[in-house]
Parts: sequence; C-alpha cells; structure tokens
Amino acid sequence: MVRIVDDESRFEAPIDRVWALIRAHRADMPAIHPTVRDVRVEQVAEGIGVATWSMEFLGRRVEMKSRVVHFVPLGKLIEYLEGPLAGSKELTYLTPEGPRTRISVVGEYRSPTLDDAALAVAVDRFHALEFEEDARYLAHLP
Repeated sequence: MVRIVDDESRFEAPIDRVWALIRAHRADMPAIHPTVRDVRVEQVAEGIGVATWSMEFLGRRVEMKSRVVHFVPLGKLIEYLEGPLAGSKELTYLTPEGPRTRISVVGEYRSPTLDDAALAVAVDRFHALEFEEDARYLAHLP
C-alpha cells in the first residue's frame, strides 16, 4: 500500500469552472483524456456513479472500473474497483483561491500487479498526466 498526499496543484480557473470540467468527464472523457476508450457511466444514486473504461497505463491498454462520489462543492472520492489500481481510494478536494483552484489529492493506493515502489511511480505519472490533460481541456471549456 502506498499513501500519497499532493496539495501543490492548481488550475488556472475558478472552482465553478473546475466543477464544469469534472461534470464533463461523464460525457466527454475521451476528449479530455485521449487514451481513454469505451467509457460507460451508470449513475447509481444522486452524485454517485460507476464508470468503466479502457486506457493506456504504463504502456499497455487496461480495463478500469471505479465508483465516484461527488461532494459538491468540496470535492470527490474515487474508489478503483477493477484494473491495476483495484482496491485504491483517493479523495480530491478543491479549494477556491480567487481566479484559481487548488487541487489536493490524498490517496491510499494498492495494486494487484505492481509492487509498492512501482506503484508510487505509476500513480505519480497517472496523476501528472491526468492533471495536464484536464488543464488543457479546461483552458478551452466554454
């Protein structure tokens, strides 16, 4: 198990636009994250969804499944149910900073296929790529 805490990232957008980005993932995830394919999202209750998709992870295509719970306006909780991060949980919370939004992620990560050292590197790369792609999409979000 690897515990990661990262509260250094910021989007150059106010929190309402960041929530628009988060909501856009439901319908537009392949446009936001280009390696994502075959997205299926089921809303199981108000603010709770289960998503399945395939994506590139460490150079190979993998199947993923997660449960996402939105706590608007505070943040979201993701529990990875299947894939290389199965058993992992992360909490992302958002802090308004005027025209910017601080993104803080706290997670405990597990993997059925990676040892802890490889997992720490993989999660760091995964988050960095997600942030970069989210920021790029956010810059063009109406």
